[in-house]
Order: sequence, then structure tokens, then C-alpha cells
Amino acid sequence: MADEKASNRQEAEALEKYSVFSAASKWCIVAMVSYAAWFSTLTSFIYYPAIHDLAQTFAVSIDKINLTITSYMAMATVAPTLLVGNGSMSPPKYLRLPSSVWLGHSTEGNTTTGHMWRMPNPLRSLVIIARKDNAVIILACGMLYVVYTCINTSLSVLFIDIYKLTQWQAGLTYLPFGIGGTVSTFFSGRLLDKAYRDARTERGLSTNKAVGDDLDNFPIEKARLRLCMQFDFSIYNTLLVDKNYRTPAAAQASSNIVRCGLAAIVVSFLQKIVDKVGIGWTFTIMSGLCLVALGLFVLDYRNGTAWRQKSTASLSVSAD
Repeated sequence: MADEKASNRQEAEALEKYSVFSAASKWCIVAMVSYAAWFSTLTSFIYYPAIHDLAQTFAVSIDKINLTITSYMAMATVAPTLLVGNGSMSPPKYLRLPSSVWLGHSTEGNTTTGHMWRMPNPLRSLVIIARKDNAVIILACGMLYVVYTCINTSLSVLFIDIYKLTQWQAGLTYLPFGIGGTVSTFFSGRLLDKAYRDARTERGLSTNKAVGDDLDNFPIEKARLRLCMQFDFSIYNTLLVDKNYRTPAAAQASSNIVRCGLAAIVVSFLQKIVDKVGIGWTFTIMSGLCLVALGLFVLDYRNGTAWRQKSTASLSVSAD
């Protein structure tokens, strides 16, 4: 009996240590990823307040300066789909990042030979969108990203023109974005985890961090979206990965193509829309996009699980 208890305790301890990373390694990973995400956002919010002054300095229209944001969005659309290699298998040398060498991912033991040179195909990620539940959620959040980008692009220009603010005063109008994002990090993750646990508990299911939960037969859409619709639309990234946990990188790449592509197109016409229909109607249209996105979220909440399971079943039959 004592041996059995000791064995059970050892198994429990083994399951508890489900990560191969030490606590220090986890903090380093979180710090690096946070810095990468912060740096990209920081450069954007440095540029937005300067749009009005750039137009005056170069004696061009706001519309032409907005095209620089379109160019940035176009690069952001494609760039993530060109990065390959996750440490388990070395990518071809021409696509190998310096960090792979620094972190020791690429060694002689795991390198592959006989690579044929070929250009990456960004459109391959779009296969993810062929699934109805993915298409709905990606399109919805693409619309929200369009609204987010258009607000950021036009905010400083409108405040300078309407309220006669200086450039640095216009820059202060972007502080709520940063403050809101910072504050949300303290509780959004906890709320997300709680909503997931509650959804599992309601169905009499346990949550196993060690080996993971079976998401194929679990309505993850209801666990995530009931929180999204009440709290934060950005949680869709978590849902998208949950829906496509076998191919999370491709799912994120497909989302990036849609949201950045849509934002690039709309921003290129933003000033023309403002000049044509006015500020009020421009942002009335933007609010309409938010309502359409909300409707798509509701659609996925109700039908997403059935669509996903049907698609998974079809793939299983094809494999057999």
C-alpha cells in the first residue's frame, strides 16, 4: 500500500512538471516575446502622431502619407508567412534566422540534407480559411483590425485639425491605448483561464495541464467567445490557436494575411472616404463593421463547434 501511494505521488509530481523549461527560462521567453510585441507597437505609435507634420514637411497630402502605412501593412501581411523552422528541424540555410544559432537549435545532429531551393508560398497559409469556422472568426477580427488601424491612423490628424493640438499633444491621445493594454494584462489571462475551466466544469470535464485536453470534442468556441463578446475581442487569437492546435503557426499566418491585407486596403482609401462622406459618416461605417464582426462572433459561438467537428471528421475519413 505504501509503495502504491509513493508511486501515485511520483506520477502526480511528474504530471505537475509538464514543462521542459525552468522557471527562469519561462521568464526569459516571456520577456523576449513581450519585448518583440512591444517594440512593433511602439514604432507604430511613434509614427501615427507624426503623420500631420510629415505631410506638411514633404508638402504632400495626408492621403499620400497614409500610403506609407499601407506599405507597412503590406509587408506585415506577407512577412510572418516567410519565417520557417521551430527548433525541431533545421530550416534551409537561406531561411535560417541568426537566433537559431544563438539558441543552439541548429546542430549537426538535427540538420537535414538535400534541401531544394524554393521560395516560400505565403498563400499556403490561406488553406486554413477554407474551413468555415476559421473563415468566420478570421473575417470578424479582420474587420475589427481595420477599425483599430483606421482610428489610429486618423486620430492625430483629426485632433490637430479640429482642436488645433500640437504634435506632442496629439501624441498624448494615444496613451489610453497603452494604459488599457497594460492594465488588461493583469487580469485578462486569469479571466480567460477561468472561463475555460468553468466551461469544462459545466460539462463534467477535468482540465489537465500535463497532457492537455481533448479540444476536438469540446465546444471551445463557447468557452472563449462568451468572454470575448463581454470583455475583449482580442482573445480571438487564443480561440484561433485552440481551433487549429495542430497547425497554430499556419492559423496565425492566415489571420495575419487577412487582417493586415484588409487594413492595408482600407487605410489607402481612408482620407478619400473622410473627404467624400465626412468624419461622422466615416466612423459610422466603422461602427457598422464592428456590429458585423459581433454578428460573426455570435455565428461562430452557435455553429462553430459543429462546423469544426464536421471538418475534422471529413479529414479523418479522407486519411483512412
